[in-house]
Amino acid sequence: MLKKLRNILEKQLVKVNWRRKNKHNSTYALTNFNVNSVQVGSRSYGDLNILQYDKTATLKIGSNVSIASDVHFLLGGEHDYRRLSTWPYQSLVYRQKSDWTSYATVVEDDVWIGYGSTILTGVRIGKGSIIGAKSVVAKDIPPFSVYVGNKVIKKRFSSTIIEKLNKIDFEKTSHKKGDVYEQFCTIPLTEENVDSIIEAFID
Repeated sequence: MLKKLRNILEKQLVKVNWRRKNKHNSTYALTNFNVNSVQVGSRSYGDLNILQYDKTATLKIGSNVSIASDVHFLLGGEHDYRRLSTWPYQSLVYRQKSDWTSYATVVEDDVWIGYGSTILTGVRIGKGSIIGAKSVVAKDIPPFSVYVGNKVIKKRFSSTIIEKLNKIDFEKTSHKKGDVYEQFCTIPLTEENVDSIIEAFID
């Protein structure tokens, strides 16, 4: 009973601390995790269901990232399949400190993560990528990819457009009603209009 109550209080404390440190975005902590291990950029939004099995594991989410409902991020918790057994004898029997390295998980700027997706520890989702609903991301995703299920199915744009979009630093952009980009925000990118739309976006 006391343990359950403590978990509830700790989770509530994480929620409060997270919002205090993240007024520059609209993300909300739904689970109990180390706030100092997670970083989110400007204007990103969505619920953070983070399962942190390793205190040294980190998660960095860029700016303008859209996180749908029921998306889960797994930090740590990997088992070394190269050993005789995947069961963690090292920590549970011999009380040894784990030597398994937990790599940083990175979601770059302008990524859209669809409903119910799971992001495994140590992956990098490239800038501008789209992760389809219910996908499991277990490997790095190149920038501006469309990833559905467990594989990249196509690129969002041509290599020419991607090269130009990669130069945008979303953290340094800011927009408001009536600015130059407003008239371009619903127009699909083509190789003919990409330069003028980027210019309006970063103006």
